[in-house]
Amino acid sequence: MYQTPIDNILLSLKKLFYILCLSAYIYASPAVSAEVNSESGNINPGALYQDFCSVCHGDKGDGDSHAREGLKPPPRDFTEPGIAALLTRDYIIEIIANGKPGTAMTGWSSRLNSNEVAAIADYIRTNFLRISKGTETPVTNKKGYEIYRTTCSVCHGDDGTGARWAGSSLKPAPRNFTTLDSRTSQTSERMRNAILAGRPGTAMTSFARQLSSEDVDAVIDYIETSFMGIMPATQ
Repeated sequence: MYQTPIDNILLSLKKLFYILCLSAYIYASPAVSAEVNSESGNINPGALYQDFCSVCHGDKGDGDSHAREGLKPPPRDFTEPGIAALLTRDYIIEIIANGKPGTAMTGWSSRLNSNEVAAIADYIRTNFLRISKGTETPVTNKKGYEIYRTTCSVCHGDDGTGARWAGSSLKPAPRNFTTLDSRTSQTSERMRNAILAGRPGTAMTSFARQLSSEDVDAVIDYIETSFMGIMPATQ
């Protein structure tokens, strides 16, 4: 069943309400104290996480918070298996500082300095991410990886199987790139057409204005090699 315009309006209003409530909560909180102020030389990463992140991501980093039901996509679950390779330290720092388009995640660079942002990133990685030896394997197609991570993963998921929130909120659900059907039906040309023209009747919109031809090639190559088991083209 497709979402009607009224459904979309109500969802947008609900999301706006939660964002306003979250903003009021955060900005009404006391200014960063000496305990967490890097200028005094004392940074308490746990306190910073509680003040700026836990209201959405939960005390345990699993996204289990009151805000979860009102935000689409829901806040990131840092404890989810298999995402440690994608949530690198640099990536988390970038998102904390500048936010993530298409989500309720706002940037905190106006409230937190670079040392505080880095401290929160390290706290998240140390306390919530399931990092094991060999988890952070270097990505050979870094351009495709970055485009997928910032443009596609919000719906298709970090591992290409489809984000959990999208599976229940979007009809039809976003493509799972890891299935046999995808490997046999999603040719490079078909994916290119979907990226550039969108897919009518789905939430897949056109990215022709955002991505160059080279960008599209890179992200298709990343999807094929990372999720569909297709060997990269010989350079």
